[in-house]
Amino acid sequence: MPLTVAGRFYPEQYEHTAEIGGRSVFFRPIKPTDEAIERAFFYTLSDETVYYRFFNIVKTMPHERLQPLVNIDYREEMAIVGLLGEPGDEEMVAIGRFKLDHTDDYAEVAFVVHDNWQNCGIGTYIMNTLITIAQNMGAEGFKADVLAENKKMLHVFHKCGYPVHSRLEEGVYSIRIDFAERS
Repeated sequence: MPLTVAGRFYPEQYEHTAEIGGRSVFFRPIKPTDEAIERAFFYTLSDETVYYRFFNIVKTMPHERLQPLVNIDYREEMAIVGLLGEPGDEEMVAIGRFKLDHTDDYAEVAFVVHDNWQNCGIGTYIMNTLITIAQNMGAEGFKADVLAENKKMLHVFHKCGYPVHSRLEEGVYSIRIDFAERS
């Protein structure tokens, strides 16, 4: 059976371990086999965290919705997961992803950190990891929409080392950071 596009291009070079919040967290690109752990991750998030990520009350995460999240091509998009535990018995604690938009060469970025891991630096760590990967893939910057009340996510953007350009409209900040600029 031939490998899928994801199987042929899996970027092992982005696998690494880092100390976050006093624990050793393994970071790697998402794999098609991660559907079950991403589903389990989703169902352990608070309603507020889910709302901040999806701008909506989302109660279920069926197979059809998860498939495009775990089957990515690694050339136009990337998703990095933070994992605890041994291979085969991992628990997802965070995920960050971006997708290149060739209309402006910026990448749309989004991430979510498990409630138990918020405020310990993992969001900033994933953001910095995604910036490095996006630059390697030719992105000129990141763009994102963030709810105005999502102060933790806004804080992560403002700590990333690049000036944040934002516009507030109807309770949502449209954020852009340009990788050519440095704070």
